[in-house]
Amino acid sequence: LVQRYADRGWYPPEVPGREQASPATDIYMATRTMTHLMGDKAPAPMRSFAKGCLLASQRRRPGDAWRLLAEFDELLERLYGPRRFRPFTMPTTR
Repeated sequence: LVQRYADRGWYPPEVPGREQASPATDIYMATRTMTHLMGDKAPAPMRSFAKGCLLASQRRRPGDAWRLLAEFDELLERLYGPRRFRPFTMPTTR
């Protein structure tokens, strides 16, 4: 299964190469999933952000997910403005 998806670029090189995984491996996988789901609809700054998380070398990829999340939150605020709370209410059943 890994080899089938590795050919499509789903896994970072360390996975099919059976090398030691790291937090950078997880970040690569999460980014790969996000970029697949967003497709061409992602704005250019978000695609650039993701590009840095998909580098072939583990050592060049981000390894601190919490720091990366803070940077991503900043990017989202620059792109879409501050977060807004939108209350959600469940409809009542009769």
